[in-house]
Amino acid sequence: MRILEMIAGLSMGVMLTIQVQAAEPKRLVSADAGATNMIVALGLADSLVAVDVTSPASGDLAELPRIGYHRNLSAEGLLSLSPTHLVGTDHMGPDTTLSVLEGAGVELIRLPAAYSLPALKSNLQAMAEALGREAQAQSLLDRFAAQTAELQTHSLKGNKVAFILSARGGFRLAGAGSNAGQAMIDLLGADNVADFENYRSVSMESLLAMEPDVILVAGEMSSDPAAALLENQPLLAHTPAGKAGHIFTVDGATLVAGLSLAALDEAERVANAVQPSRPSGH
Repeated sequence: MRILEMIAGLSMGVMLTIQVQAAEPKRLVSADAGATNMIVALGLADSLVAVDVTSPASGDLAELPRIGYHRNLSAEGLLSLSPTHLVGTDHMGPDTTLSVLEGAGVELIRLPAAYSLPALKSNLQAMAEALGREAQAQSLLDRFAAQTAELQTHSLKGNKVAFILSARGGFRLAGAGSNAGQAMIDLLGADNVADFENYRSVSMESLLAMEPDVILVAGEMSSDPAAALLENQPLLAHTPAGKAGHIFTVDGATLVAGLSLAALDEAERVANAVQPSRPSGH
């Protein structure tokens, strides 16, 4: 009888230990704006102890420490935050830092960069599972499906889109293999105005000759780079995009390492602003 009581007591102690461990709060460090966006959407903003430099610096995140750029993480700096998890994409690095963190017991959640809707959905599901937020993810998945349907309804098929990074002395225009730029154009169901791969510097004359129906300028929303670009390059007003008022800023932080949930919001905003206008025929 005494032995049974001891076994029961040990079992209870193990159960209590497991419960305490399960209840231990997560301390999350996000190394990517898209990961931060997903963590907040899953209701874990209070679990964030630091974020990278591309993450929003407002609201609940305003006072959080910044860990720098996701490709150049410091093991010492991160360990000083006592994180339980480091969350980001497979762009995180260097590998030596990640190895040190893993050796110290930090769990790494490394999601592949998403350049398509199926990949983004898969990342959301993987993140929710890794952080134990499957129930909370269901409403996000429902909204994801609704936004996907909305983008299909307001598809910009037939529109030629220029996705631009402004640069001194010209523009960096996103070509077919430009990952995030092309992914945003694909979200809109539009055609890329560029006929080359990756990003390339182009002149104003070249851009005018391409006759884009929509121009997207990646940057910080607070500074409105699209308005600044149009002010500095007034000839853009003579493109089909300029004449229709279809030159938009898109939040570059939503596309740092591929598509994010917030990128869907950006694409939906642009699509709704362009429709019901259609190109007159190119």
